[in-house]
Amino acid sequence: MDGEGRSILAQDKGPQSQAPAARPQSPAVRGFFALSKAQSISAHFRKTAVWFPKRHGVSGTRAPFDRRQGKENTDGRKSEKENDILEKTLSIAENGYAEAYRFLLDAYEQAPEAYGPQTLYFLACLVGGAERPEAALGWLRTAIADRGWWYRPEVLEDDDLAQLNGNAEFWSLKACSDMRYADAVSQAEAQFSWERKTAERLFLAVHGNTQNGQTAREDWSPILLGNDRWQLETIQSAEPDGYGTYRWSYDMVSYLPVAEAIKKVQNEGYQKLVCGGFSAGCDALLRAVTFSPVRCDMLLLQSPWLPVLQEHADILLQALRQKDIAIRIL
Repeated sequence: MDGEGRSILAQDKGPQSQAPAARPQSPAVRGFFALSKAQSISAHFRKTAVWFPKRHGVSGTRAPFDRRQGKENTDGRKSEKENDILEKTLSIAENGYAEAYRFLLDAYEQAPEAYGPQTLYFLACLVGGAERPEAALGWLRTAIADRGWWYRPEVLEDDDLAQLNGNAEFWSLKACSDMRYADAVSQAEAQFSWERKTAERLFLAVHGNTQNGQTAREDWSPILLGNDRWQLETIQSAEPDGYGTYRWSYDMVSYLPVAEAIKKVQNEGYQKLVCGGFSAGCDALLRAVTFSPVRCDMLLLQSPWLPVLQEHADILLQALRQKDIAIRIL
């Protein structure tokens, strides 16, 4: 379940917007130590053995790295990425919305151009949950009316925005957002960045919810930096999540672009084919190798969110064994 229609904390509206999973972090936030701490999927989820053939190890990775190092600003200062700020905001919100709102507002005001729809949504929910509905409406007005952004319909049905339910402007903004969402859904197509073979080994990166293919590229590229033996490509869902972002549903359809992408490249002569997923992207990857004929040499699961285990654990484990797929959980 996704958990919309509850408070910002109950809903856990981190970059993934999916409770009750622990707040996710990207590979670079969590740190990646050259695959030195491999875990069995069974040890992580259930009492069933799964093996990891040593020959599938990914060589040439750089470790550790941390996306919290940020990017260099023109004035030489380091800046944190938006998702990192939102993670900190959620942590602060556990002790009170007012403090979390001030923290996020201060970060936003320093560089408004660096923040997108998710930040304005956080600001609206935080100040709305602090019983300042007019301020919450102002943030939604900025996001939807001024900037042309939109959200999934369920996202605006939130307990923190409940005081806006009787406000005509709020419903007008929501109707506009809903219309843009429907238009985006009607036009969305899965995107696979691969065009041709350019290296000996291939790494396919799959984004999480409320992310996109570019997010996946930015999160996973540091582990391959400077290693020309690896080619990095991304798979982007066909299902919009919000303005410029996408999601994977936990069903038997949403994962199909992942299966089709792997199928397209698995006979292109790569020495190694490794797939890395973040949060909901891990579920899409596991469904792809379980419910389609495709295989890869290794799956890297970062902060995995795996509803597939609830009903399909046995067949999943059987597929991993039969296809001789190694797994690393980060």
